[in-house]
Amino acid sequence: MEIFDFINKEENLLFSKLSKKDLEEIIYYLNLYLLEYRKTLNLESKDTFGIEIETEDIIDYNDIFSAFAIYEDEGWIKKEDSSLDDGLEFTSPALSDDKDSWLAIKRVCNILKNYSSINDKCAAHVHVGAQILPNNWEIFSRFLLLWATYEDVIYRFCNGEYSITRSGINDYALQCNFDFNEYYNLLSVRKESTFLQVFNELRKMDNNAVSFEKCSLLGVYRFNNTIEFRNPNGTLNPVIWQNNINLFMKMLYYVTSDRFNYDIILNRRRINTKNYLYFSNYNMIHLDNALEFCDLIFNTNLDKVYFLKQYLKNNNEDTKDFKKVLGLTR
Repeated sequence: MEIFDFINKEENLLFSKLSKKDLEEIIYYLNLYLLEYRKTLNLESKDTFGIEIETEDIIDYNDIFSAFAIYEDEGWIKKEDSSLDDGLEFTSPALSDDKDSWLAIKRVCNILKNYSSINDKCAAHVHVGAQILPNNWEIFSRFLLLWATYEDVIYRFCNGEYSITRSGINDYALQCNFDFNEYYNLLSVRKESTFLQVFNELRKMDNNAVSFEKCSLLGVYRFNNTIEFRNPNGTLNPVIWQNNINLFMKMLYYVTSDRFNYDIILNRRRINTKNYLYFSNYNMIHLDNALEFCDLIFNTNLDKVYFLKQYLKNNNEDTKDFKKVLGLTR
């Protein structure tokens, strides 16, 4: 018996409302379940994303360049990255939720596995086309509030298949909690009058976990007009790439939807403030936060299982060593 014999993939079970007994049973089956590569994430066809794959310890540059050449014809780019010691960055063109895009990610990851590896210097940046987020002060403030409130959950999830955040996280993907809370408070009072000011201030912060540096205008499709998510750990696992992309896209869908729940989120913010939730605790499991966030963002059990599996990492709370957690994906 596996977890989807226990719950229906397409239904929307509220995990945060389950009894202790039912939740323990679900987590038991969740720990046994291995995530698989998906054919689709059920994203809107108009929405685009791109990825930056960072790798280290190149075995043979000539071999990796030769194997990668076919993808350069399809718009992928290879380049050096100053944050790496002996590695390269491989950047995709604009992709979408279709067979060709997912296959390209899978094949590029397989090529890079043959000639390089991931260490705690590597990141896995995700760019989302800015057309996904309307040029609207309230929608934008919702995103700031959501991220600031559940930043601890997002960071642990974005450790991917690793137990802790990478060593360069404070240099290249700083937490946004404080700034986003302050700007949310400002927008809540002054609303439209300060929207452009807040947006422009955030565009100057290029090394935060969320970067608007390349985002010239929300709600519009333009080349290189993207919101960049910089905190995920590096990975050559296409299942983890899919899962990260799914999180960021579904977060952005949520803040634009009529499901947005201020009461739950503001209450969680008050609890976090009272409990002094700091960045040093982000690698720990905060189950109540994660279940609540999961129920807010996702509307199918399938998405929730994929999220919780990567977040919980089979209940691994090793906060000392940067190492892979086994038993996450097939």
